[in-house]
Amino acid sequence: MHALTLAEVLVGGVRIGKGVDMRADLQAAGIRLADRDDDEPLHLAELRVTTGLKLPDCCVLDTAVTNETRWPPSAVPWRPPPVGSVSVWSPDRLLAPADVERPQPR
Repeated sequence: MHALTLAEVLVGGVRIGKGVDMRADLQAAGIRLADRDDDEPLHLAELRVTTGLKLPDCCVLDTAVTNETRWPPSAVPWRPPPVGSVSVWSPDRLLAPADVERPQPR
């Protein structure tokens, strides 16, 4: 799980003074922080530009891609291509060329 996502999950527990307990429970359930690399900021920026997603959503997507999470199970590992070369996300890979209308950030 990306650190930002884990922080979002813990907000409710922290509000009621149970953040540390909640984190321990998540660790006991096998939830862990995903491995990160030095290129993560670049990957996140590329995802933000190519997909139009909000940055927290890009964090989730990059974590899944970096850790080769399969959804659906037949999905192939993916890395964002150069800026401007794709524009539409599908569950198994980015498919559309740059000339397809891009989703606009909200």
